[in-house]
Amino acid sequence: MYDPELPAGLQDADFEMRELEATAKRAAALRAKGICTHGHSQGFTRSNGSKGTKCLNCPAIFADDEDWFRSHRALVG
Repeated sequence: MYDPELPAGLQDADFEMRELEATAKRAAALRAKGICTHGHSQGFTRSNGSKGTKCLNCPAIFADDEDWFRSHRALVG
């Protein structure tokens, strides 16, 4: 939806795209330093029936999806 009150003709999508690009640049800079941002993960079920999440790019294993998300967000913002 077009909002004529935004400055310089920018729209909400422009601001959102700027945030996404900044996040991608932070992730790329970390990867260039050899730091895994855990962006590629998969849930799994342990032998005792509890669930967890593992990173498919490194050996990191997280207690659950929320634990993975906190770790990912702490790295890339």
